[in-house]
Amino acid sequence: MESHAIILTKAAFDHGNLNIRTCGPNFFPEGIFGGSTQDKLGEQITIKADGLPNLIKTDIPTDATTGRPRWLFRERAWVKTFVRVHRLAKGDLVIIRKVGNRAYSIAPSEPQSLDVSLNQQIHSPFRYAGGKFYARKLILEHIPEHSYYIEPFAGGASIFFAKREAQKNWLNDIDKDLMNCFIIIRDYPECLIDRLKNEVATKERHGWYKNVYKPVTKLDHAVKWFYINRTSYSGIMFMKNCYWGYHDKYSMRPENWPQQILKCSHKLKNVKLTTLDFEKVIDKAEDNSFLFVDPPYFNADQDKFYKHSFKKSDHFRLCKVLEKNSKRLKFLLTYDNIPEVREMYKWATDLHEKEWNYTLNRTDDQRKNAPSRKGSRYKGQELFIVNYNSAKQPNLF
Repeated sequence: MESHAIILTKAAFDHGNLNIRTCGPNFFPEGIFGGSTQDKLGEQITIKADGLPNLIKTDIPTDATTGRPRWLFRERAWVKTFVRVHRLAKGDLVIIRKVGNRAYSIAPSEPQSLDVSLNQQIHSPFRYAGGKFYARKLILEHIPEHSYYIEPFAGGASIFFAKREAQKNWLNDIDKDLMNCFIIIRDYPECLIDRLKNEVATKERHGWYKNVYKPVTKLDHAVKWFYINRTSYSGIMFMKNCYWGYHDKYSMRPENWPQQILKCSHKLKNVKLTTLDFEKVIDKAEDNSFLFVDPPYFNADQDKFYKHSFKKSDHFRLCKVLEKNSKRLKFLLTYDNIPEVREMYKWATDLHEKEWNYTLNRTDDQRKNAPSRKGSRYKGQELFIVNYNSAKQPNLF
């Protein structure tokens, strides 16, 4: 039977409001939408709420002004009892299932399902140029046990989403638009989902968001950033080199965006999100923290990919601050495998040469500007630089 995850917000505890917008209109039967008042009921459904003795009968009211669905159940006094019985908290997930004709059930997400969200591999909500999606398994093999996990250059945070969540987590990136989108996903996932719910992935919409749409609020900025990122080639967000790059076969489809946003929101709960200079993050890290450090490549033509340039002096500054803190922190640093980097980090405990395969899938727009064919396979080659004994570690998936 079809089911949907609902993330509990403060409104559920204060007013009994379950935000069911992510379920979409097709999840519910025709006629369920009633008027704005009790004397204009729609055709009711029944809900069996786990832990409660009585069936709930309810419809979904519409707004008195716009006539649009309010996306909450009209009958909602039971919600406060439901969350109290199950000792649920803000940010927890509940699952609503369609179990028959006009019949539904609702229950807390099972513990093992929550464990998947928090402690097992999920994908980043973003595509990100220079991200470590294809190298995740190799990187996880070298990550030691830790209680505090920090990324000074988060980017798409593929490693954070791939690994088991630590007791404390801190994601940082100098890109304010990127981190604003992470914050909206963490704190207001339903608002982002609501704004994206009717979107389609087309070259015209991509061009509109890129060249016409003028965001005002932080939510507006997150909507623009998310849409362009998910539909651009390789997730490149430097607008001068940001091209349409969506393909139904290789890209996450818009109808799957809500579920991915909810999963990522759940894992981001209680994660510290900042936009500091990397040096401040490293200096402020608690003793015994583990840092996954993934700066721009030393020899990369990064002006094509990122809004914020990373100068040669920044590479040397990074090396200096890591060496200064190397006695109290553990780090795994990824870099291009070149003599300059080897010389800079000759003081480190170990340098591992790593290689992995990845695929570039281009649309017609990118093929005009590059010789690579759709589906071309490449090899990623980097150094993993560590300041600890990095023999293969316990599985952190």
